[in-house]
Amino acid sequence: MSRRLRSITAPFVVAPPKGARVRTRLMVDDHDAAALRAIGAHLGSLAGEDLARRCNEGKRDAKRRAQSRTERKRDLTARSSSRWAGAITRTSEDAWQLAYRNLLAERRSLSSRVNRIRRRLALATGTGRGRIRSYATRAERFEKQRRLQVLECRLAETERRIADGRVSVCRGGRRLARTWHHRAEAGLTEAGWRERWEAARLFITADFTDRRVRIIPLTCCYA
Repeated sequence: MSRRLRSITAPFVVAPPKGARVRTRLMVDDHDAAALRAIGAHLGSLAGEDLARRCNEGKRDAKRRAQSRTERKRDLTARSSSRWAGAITRTSEDAWQLAYRNLLAERRSLSSRVNRIRRRLALATGTGRGRIRSYATRAERFEKQRRLQVLECRLAETERRIADGRVSVCRGGRRLARTWHHRAEAGLTEAGWRERWEAARLFITADFTDRRVRIIPLTCCYA
């Protein structure tokens, strides 16, 4: 072989985990269940409001993000508590950052697909150049030209959203939101779907901290 094979790294032991995340169903009586649902609904409404506010702010540097979180936490503390406000603002920022990373990943994927089609369209039908092959028939080439226009429009929209910092976040889950239009196929009634939707949008978070370990937030939803 003309190329040398890369060497394999010697085996090593990874560091032990420094945190834990637990998701479980709470076994409570009717009185506690009603209290949990009331707390979760109240905090869920605050979380939705704070997430919308954070999304409207768009891209910000570290200093402006810190200032924004301080202001939002102060407003939320007056309607809940400092601990709840901290958990809500942190969750909103994490959700925005994740959605923004998804936008960047979508741009990379669209750019790769657009460039691949362009390279193949640059060749005449039924020809090839190196590892690049054109489309076999004129009909296939025509369909790929139409597909290229669609991808270019999506890429342009993604670029605008990245430049403006406009992200898309669905509290409760996008998959469950889309199930609303396919309730019959999913075996759900309107009441059943709304119950799951409301439960998914509840917000109850507990932080446990000691001198050595900070446990990752425990998020529980009563359904």
